[in-house]
Amino acid sequence: LLVEEAVDSADEQRPDRIARVKDYLSEAYRLHHRLIRTRRSAEICSTFGVRGRCRGRPFTVEVDDGTDGLREGLIESFRQHLAELVDSGVIGDSEARDALRVLSQACGSLPPAIKELLDANGSVGVLGLVRRWLISIGGSWLRGLDAMAPVLLEATVREIGAMSVTRDMGKVVVASSYSTVALAVFSESAGYLGKHRVASHVVGQSPEENCANVERWRSDETCRILVCDASAEEGINLQPADVIIHLDLPWDVFALEQRLGRADRFSRYKSHPVESMVFMYGHQAYALGWFLFAADSCKVF
Repeated sequence: LLVEEAVDSADEQRPDRIARVKDYLSEAYRLHHRLIRTRRSAEICSTFGVRGRCRGRPFTVEVDDGTDGLREGLIESFRQHLAELVDSGVIGDSEARDALRVLSQACGSLPPAIKELLDANGSVGVLGLVRRWLISIGGSWLRGLDAMAPVLLEATVREIGAMSVTRDMGKVVVASSYSTVALAVFSESAGYLGKHRVASHVVGQSPEENCANVERWRSDETCRILVCDASAEEGINLQPADVIIHLDLPWDVFALEQRLGRADRFSRYKSHPVESMVFMYGHQAYALGWFLFAADSCKVF
C-alpha cells in the first residue's frame, strides 16, 4: 500500500511517500534482525561467545571505473523501457521492480556480472526479460565493458592483496553474488598473490572440492583468502573469518544477512566482531543508494 501511494502520488508529495516506504522497510528489517538475535539466549552465550559484526576500516573501497556512466545509462534506459511495458500492460509492477533490481545489482559488481545475465538460460521470467533487452540494444555497451574489464579486475585484486596480505588482516572472505565474478577474482588473485594464499567456494566445483577448499582456508596459515559466490551464503561455517570483503551487495537485505551470518556466529575462539568492507566501482547512484540504505537505514553491517 505504501509503495502504491508513492507511485500514485504527485511530484511534490513523492519524496515524503518514498521516505515512508524507506522507514517501513528499515523497521521491518530491524524487527527481523532482533528476532534472529533473540535465539542467542543468556545460557548459550555463557558457553559460546557471539562474534558480532562491524564496519571495517576502510568501510568502502573505491575503485576508479571508466564504465560507471555506461552502467548508470544501462539502468536508466532499462527503467524507462520497463515503464513503457507497465503502461502498455505487458508486465506488472512487481515484475518490473524485480527486473530492475536484477540489472541494478549486476551493474554494482564487476563487468562479468552483467555478462552473466546475457548467458542466463531461457527467455522467460525476470532474467529472460533482462536478457532480451540487453541483446536488443546492440553490443556497443558490451564492447565498452570488455575494454575496461581487465583493468577493473586487476585494480580490484591489487586492493584485495594490499588489504588482506600486506596489512595482514587475518582470514578473509571475498564474497560476490556471481560465479563469474568470483572465478575471475580467484584466478587473478592466485596469479598475483600465489595459489597457496587463495581458495574458492563456487557453484562450478563439486561439493567435495568446495569442502576441501574451505578446510584448507580454515587450517592452512598461508591460505588467507577464500573467494566465494552465492553458493557460500547459506549452510556453511566461515567463522574463522576476520574480514568479509564484499565485491558486490545482494539487493535483498535478508540475502546479505545470510552472507554475514556465515561468520557472525557463536564461537568459542573468535571474540572480536567480523569486519565488512564494500567495494564501490566509480560513482553509481543506484549502487550507492542501495549501499546507504543497507548500511544506514537497515544497519546490516
